[in-house]
Amino acid sequence: MESFSFLFVLAGLIAGFIDSIAGGGGLITVPVFSIVLGPGADAIGTNKIAGVVSSLMALLIYLRGGHVSLKGNKRFAVFVAVGALAGASLSPMIPSAVYKWLIIAIAPIMLWIVLRKDLWIHDAAVGGTHAPASMNLFWISGFACGFYDGIAGPGGGTLMFLALLLIAKLPLLQAMATAKVANLASASVALGSFTLSGHVHWDKGVWMALGIGAGAAVGASMAQKRAATYARGALLIVVTLLIMRLAIVH
Repeated sequence: MESFSFLFVLAGLIAGFIDSIAGGGGLITVPVFSIVLGPGADAIGTNKIAGVVSSLMALLIYLRGGHVSLKGNKRFAVFVAVGALAGASLSPMIPSAVYKWLIIAIAPIMLWIVLRKDLWIHDAAVGGTHAPASMNLFWISGFACGFYDGIAGPGGGTLMFLALLLIAKLPLLQAMATAKVANLASASVALGSFTLSGHVHWDKGVWMALGIGAGAAVGASMAQKRAATYARGALLIVVTLLIMRLAIVH
């Protein structure tokens, strides 16, 4: 186990930095856990420890900066949590091939968003107004984000951030920060579910949590200075990691 401790901490540092900005840290941490625990529910469940710590640390930093908007978004977090519980309950029964199709659906959408430079310039300059075109779509997107986060994990936080940015129309930095509320709710519920089903290895998850907490603190602090630049860069890394995962998932 000692030989993997440094790997867990190092992977956590990198994942926490990315995750605190645009989500997607699980695209680094889940494969690392899979090396030690094998692919499947044990790796996904143990990764929820890292997910809770990363979201909590980033949330505290963003809260201190006054960037978290709970108005109208607490219900979104509830829908995310319900979706995460449903996803985590089903995860042990889902064939690994299903994840490949989920990634095929998600990666092109994220890539399109990254390439829409006008979207980022607008949100960085003037922000959005919290006026979703459809509240029903907003709640449904919350459940869908949570379900994906519970059933698979990697990229779930990114989907929450994008839902708050594009559907709820929060300003960029508020979307990044407020997503951590939903992400924390999702990861906590999923962690509880995976723990009850015996798929969480705490001795390994704690090492990853040490690194990811530190990385998330640094990432959230830096993101507050140049939100658009860091968000686009982090999202591009997430898309690249999604495509790489697509290449290796059978």
